[in-house]
Amino acid sequence: MKILLAEDDLVSGAILRAHLTKLGHEPILVKDGAEALRLFRIAPTQVVISDWLMPGLTGLELCRAIRQLPLRNYTYFILQTSRTSDDSQQEAMDAEVDDFLPKPVKRNELAHRIRVAERMIRQRGEAMRQISRLARFPEDNPNPVLQLNLDATVLYANAAAQRCLAVLHCEVGRSAPPRLKWLVKQLFESGSHQEVELTVEQRVYSFTATSIVDQSSTYVYGHDVTERKRAEREIVQLKDEAIKLALHDQLTGLPNRVQLATRLEQARAHARRHRQRFALLMVDIDNFKSVNDGLGHEAGDRLLQLVACTLQAQLRTTDMICRWGGDELVILLTELTGCADVVPICERLSRSIGAAVARQDFHTTVTISIGYACYPDQGEDLELLMQQADQALYDAKGAGRNCWRAFTQFPAGEIRKSAGELFFRLSNAVREDLLAVHYQPVVDAITGLPRSLEALVRWEDAEFGKVSPDQFIPLAEEKGLIVALGRQVLTKSLRAARHCRNHGWPVLMAVNLSRRELIQPDFCEEIMKRIETEGLAPEHLMLEVTEREAFIQDPHCRRNLEMLATCGVRLSLDDFGAGFSSFEVLTELSFHQLKLNMGLVRRSEQSRCARIIEAVVELGQKLGLEIVGEGVETQTQREFLTGLGVGKLQGYLFSRPLDDEGLAGYLAQFPRSCAAAA
Repeated sequence: MKILLAEDDLVSGAILRAHLTKLGHEPILVKDGAEALRLFRIAPTQVVISDWLMPGLTGLELCRAIRQLPLRNYTYFILQTSRTSDDSQQEAMDAEVDDFLPKPVKRNELAHRIRVAERMIRQRGEAMRQISRLARFPEDNPNPVLQLNLDATVLYANAAAQRCLAVLHCEVGRSAPPRLKWLVKQLFESGSHQEVELTVEQRVYSFTATSIVDQSSTYVYGHDVTERKRAEREIVQLKDEAIKLALHDQLTGLPNRVQLATRLEQARAHARRHRQRFALLMVDIDNFKSVNDGLGHEAGDRLLQLVACTLQAQLRTTDMICRWGGDELVILLTELTGCADVVPICERLSRSIGAAVARQDFHTTVTISIGYACYPDQGEDLELLMQQADQALYDAKGAGRNCWRAFTQFPAGEIRKSAGELFFRLSNAVREDLLAVHYQPVVDAITGLPRSLEALVRWEDAEFGKVSPDQFIPLAEEKGLIVALGRQVLTKSLRAARHCRNHGWPVLMAVNLSRRELIQPDFCEEIMKRIETEGLAPEHLMLEVTEREAFIQDPHCRRNLEMLATCGVRLSLDDFGAGFSSFEVLTELSFHQLKLNMGLVRRSEQSRCARIIEAVVELGQKLGLEIVGEGVETQTQREFLTGLGVGKLQGYLFSRPLDDEGLAGYLAQFPRSCAAAA
């Protein structure tokens, strides 16, 4: 089918168009509602998918405008929206919207909606064809056929119509039922062909008036739509179930992050309006790993369900609990008079878990640790509030677990003093954008010409001096600073890439990603906007995810990586051979590059490591992946990897990581435009 898409967001539109193309359809993408209406008037399509909120003509206004056009065939209208309230849905239904598509769009959900649209279009088309065919033989028509005059008096009724009229206490020669009167009135007064439904003895009929005959009467045809209505009810039920699945965790049944984000915004607005407080609690199940590993994942799932159910039973209806991920839960406590209100709630939650778990057979002591932060005491930024609650949870676990801690600017206790000060100074460095980015070239294995640059963050503190990335990056991950840090690195790296290209060195820029960055709801949009801001193309950026981390198995992470690959961004699997070596990930995600673990490269003179490298290189080549050897420090290592067919190399043999000035000097030794990105 040809499908008209109205979407003002560049990334969302591109992703939606790509999905529809893969489903075998022909999408036509426009950037606003006015352009969509103009194209539709020229060439109507069977399906229209529109964003709700667009500049100028909104999705609802576009739907109303299309419904007013004299169309030969029915157009199925799908509205894209993140609004899930009853009022929003009622407003859309009043505008004659057929279906909703939640944002962000999931491929399976989109395919389901399109199948529904195809089914409804076929049913409507078949209904109109059947009406047209049977109208020639009204008396033998199994569906009701009536002739009504200007006053809606019944002039003629076939046998099926007479049975319906008898049930409705009407007959030929008398006034038609009220809803058919309205149908005729609309036709004679405005020429509008409307459709009404009547239920007769548990059968549902859809009645439509044809053109006016001799300026004095019209034929009204009824079609039995009982089965269609039943199918529509089933579709509504399926849609409700799909929305529920999209907003809830399947294991625990708790709301998920999407719902939490909406509730947090509502809680902040309510707290501002009524001058109240609310608190965010991060809850972690102590000893969960021992249950999960020792008794199996089934026992771990059962424990998680028990904890979730127990905590939910202790909360008020105005509060909320959601599953954050793994064994972490987030609780939103609303309508608080002060932060002191949280303490007795934490005590009650801990006691309830102890009592509930004691009645089960998990062969270990299970408790919970809680960290919390209060609004507006710790600030009004919701993302920062979540990070502060996460830090407080870290303090609670550091204090021996089975306790709760409020967020404090400085962690208490001399044992944590050094780590606390480091985190404090790292927070200031991120907030003031004091961290630098250095760039290590990746060169052609044969010619030595630079082909790409890997962005590496560096931090030199006034008090601590040069802090190793192995020290501050895990701290940023753990404390929730990595998202802000990653965006700073991305901005500086893309700016450097643009500078290089403007001066004749079109190198590819590679940036490392963390799990916390990948699970951000706006991650893909943020990446594409920053690429566009710097005047670059998506293929000028490569994102590296490390094979050591299991986060590439996370469905949210994998979905974001897939979206970016669809948009043209390149993906690299870094440190391959040092962690899980998941071949499933290589087949399911669109990686362009595989980087050998530097530990293997540095031990390539050992026969066992050499054989492992040979096997990995052969695997990557058969999968059509570009192979990069990192950590190359000697000419022997270079010759070994080059002999295996490894095309690109990185390491101190060629260059150490360089600051902006050092990078300019390094590139200046090569002819301009020779370092073309692969």
